[in-house]
Amino acid sequence: MEITYRPDALSVRTVLIAAGAAGRVQFWNLEKGETFLYLYSFCTEAWLASSPDGRFNATPEGMRYLCYVEKEGFNLFTAEELVKEFYDPKAVEDVVEKYIM
Repeated sequence: MEITYRPDALSVRTVLIAAGAAGRVQFWNLEKGETFLYLYSFCTEAWLASSPDGRFNATPEGMRYLCYVEKEGFNLFTAEELVKEFYDPKAVEDVVEKYIM
C-alpha cells in the first residue's frame, strides 16, 4: 500500500483511512463524519470497492466474493443479481475523485 501526503488536498477536506486485518479498508470524510468508500482486498487479483449506497466496482475475481443478505427476512442476493442494479464503476470513481484526488 502506498500513502501519499498532499497538503493541498488535506487543507480542503480531511480523510481518514482505516485498514483492518480482514482486508477491508474504510475511507471516512471526517468533516461530515461519514464513510464514503469501502475497499475489500481478497488477494492480488480480487478486489471490490463499494460506496455506502451499494454501488460498486470490482475485478471479475472480486465479484466471486460478492453477495448481499437483507436484514429483514435474510434474503440472499448473488453477485449476478447485484451487478444488474449496482455495478457502477464510474460512480465509485467519482466518489474517489471527490474526496481523494
